[in-house]
Amino acid sequence: MNYDLYHDESQEGGYWHGILLVPQVNREKFLNSLELIRKEVDYGHPIAFKGLKQKGLKFNCIRSCLQLSVGSFMQYYKNEPYIISAGKRIYSVDDARQSTDYKKILIINSDERIIGSKFILFRERDAHAKVGSGYPDFASKIETTFRMGLVGGIHYLGNKDNPIHIKSIHFDGHEHHKRNIDKKRIIDRIYSLRDYCSFDENILIDDRTSKHDKPNSQEYNDCQFLQLTDILIGAFRTILDSAKNDAQKEVSFPVKEMIDKQQIGYKRMKNSRWFGSFCMSECWIENDKWNFGDFEQKDDKQIKLF
Repeated sequence: MNYDLYHDESQEGGYWHGILLVPQVNREKFLNSLELIRKEVDYGHPIAFKGLKQKGLKFNCIRSCLQLSVGSFMQYYKNEPYIISAGKRIYSVDDARQSTDYKKILIINSDERIIGSKFILFRERDAHAKVGSGYPDFASKIETTFRMGLVGGIHYLGNKDNPIHIKSIHFDGHEHHKRNIDKKRIIDRIYSLRDYCSFDENILIDDRTSKHDKPNSQEYNDCQFLQLTDILIGAFRTILDSAKNDAQKEVSFPVKEMIDKQQIGYKRMKNSRWFGSFCMSECWIENDKWNFGDFEQKDDKQIKLF
């Protein structure tokens, strides 16, 4: 299957890579649902997890988009509808205060409504602080760990019956890297790729900003998926590492539900509609060597790969 890849990062408690894989065959279905959310919530501005401190229009938009994202990870329908709701701030005359009214706007209740996206979460535990000096700049270190996370992720999430062919790669802006993304480091240095994983010969790499209200941004639709990647990383980091405030903790609940389902164990998870849709791992340098392992929460409850 052909996928568009979207990448964003977070630099709190390590260096987190978030990689969203959107199947091109269901791309329009995904986008139509995102536009419906924005219309129902009445929020057209760019969304980002950073800076979310209280409930309001932005909170409601992120909440619904996270619900949709988790729903999009379902790989098949299993006789249990998945509901996405949207909230609007209203004034309650009875209570004499603002409140939020939620209503169902989308229901995934058949195989025809399945999107089948995938998500890879990969953290460099020490934010590249221990990475050696054999790199021309800091961006090259980021490209290296991105490549590690990407290859491990697609090897894990794909198989001979569900191949992954990447048609385009989108990064959220290049200005903070002080140069454009180097295709040679993120693709040309990939060796021993399994036969069910591949990159398009004429792959598009776009590293313009994801803020669709800026004149130099990527295409509007690509910006929406990049913004989804941003809030997904924020939600995963909040659940797995630490929450900055109550608003971020509450808005991340859809992701917590999915992680909790993963913890029930491989045998039961294998029968889940989310099986094969996301993976989480981390790397770190110890004794001058790269190490890779399962993700560990700060409370010492280990979150394992499927």
